[in-house]
Amino acid sequence: MQNAPSLGLIPQVNLVSDIVLAELQPYNKTNGGYRTVERVEFVAGRGNVIITYQHPDFAHSERTVAFVGSHMDVVPSNPEGWERDPFTLTVEGDNLYGRGTTDCLGHVALMTELFKGLAQKKVSIETKVVCVLIASEENSEIQRVGVETLMESGKIDFIKKGPVIWVDCSDSQPCIGTAGAITWTLKATGKLFQSGLPNLGINGIELGMDALTKIQERFYKDFGPLPQEKEYNYSCPSTMKPTKIESCTNGLNQIPPWVKITGGVRLSPFYEMKDARRSFACHFTELMRMN
Repeated sequence: MQNAPSLGLIPQVNLVSDIVLAELQPYNKTNGGYRTVERVEFVAGRGNVIITYQHPDFAHSERTVAFVGSHMDVVPSNPEGWERDPFTLTVEGDNLYGRGTTDCLGHVALMTELFKGLAQKKVSIETKVVCVLIASEENSEIQRVGVETLMESGKIDFIKKGPVIWVDCSDSQPCIGTAGAITWTLKATGKLFQSGLPNLGINGIELGMDALTKIQERFYKDFGPLPQEKEYNYSCPSTMKPTKIESCTNGLNQIPPWVKITGGVRLSPFYEMKDARRSFACHFTELMRMN
């Protein structure tokens, strides 16, 4: 389920949803239950899953509550950094260990149990209860796989008919709010030269990091800590940081001519995402003028 195409890891999430579908299959409408399920694939083997529970006494109702956010892919894991095998579920008392137990296969299991419970008890509720299990959330190298394409296709227009509860937290505690995310890429181009004469070259890595430092300074000035974050127990304010770096394949005695820095912004919900985008555009433009 590891999602990192650049590392050769493409998650076949149908292996997960097969288990979910098998667990819920006895409660399908075809078996006299009140539940329907649809697997929506835009890429073979990587299907999103839409689970719906609606009591027949309220079949006319369009009111909806939607649980969205639980995803079936996970971030890569290096077993050397784990005390236990990350690819095996380990149960020790009330604790579960393994890649995805918190982010986000544990949430997938939670949603499965919720809909199983609704179906078993045939809960009489006027509101239609819907869950969306997402095929791809951890990586966007391969486009048009997950929830963004579900939205474009109209498959989840039902979320407009009631509240949406986002079920995705990278820990096991209840989550009442989360930060929005933006990914970004900065490429700095310098000049290749022999490292013994650095004055005749331009170090792409230094150039990129200097530029990033300036952008970060301005970001934290524009989007610093807010009192509301303490009120809602946010462990940290909005952040902007690099998470991945690439450069050319050159010798140790050469000035690197370019660097590509990729990272992310996590913006607390007390700021507007459109303001952050506008701020980025302004700061990048200013840096270009300085050069």
